[in-house]
Amino acid sequence: MKLVYLLPVQLTLLLLLSALGGCGRPGMTINSGKELVPVQFTPTLTNIADLQSSSLRGTGVYLRGKIGNRVPLLGGTVYELQDQTGRIWVMAQQAVPGQGDEVTIRGNLRQQSIQVDGKQESVPYIEQLEQVDHHPAIKS
Repeated sequence: MKLVYLLPVQLTLLLLLSALGGCGRPGMTINSGKELVPVQFTPTLTNIADLQSSSLRGTGVYLRGKIGNRVPLLGGTVYELQDQTGRIWVMAQQAVPGQGDEVTIRGNLRQQSIQVDGKQESVPYIEQLEQVDHHPAIKS
């Protein structure tokens, strides 16, 4: 008897979720010919200068910039990422493209306390989770 009462509620929820989900396949949409076509995902980019804000600490961000200095570490690489607003260090476990290449990455904003001139300072850095896009530097 409980099944009789729950079925209409479950059916209503299923219909609502289907309507909210559009065509039902993430990353797809219907074009004028009624065919499913992929939708281009465009992340919202954060400027490096905005990363100084304490409200962003611990959150996921997308950054785009050019790769500067690189330092190999055991099990990864630390590299400098530069955009038109500033520079930040990025820690990556994956292979890092060449110096001067432009990349878009997804990562988490972290901070590390270090001692500079006898004072403790908090330095922000990015823990890279994914390289979203890569454009090699143009060689002349």
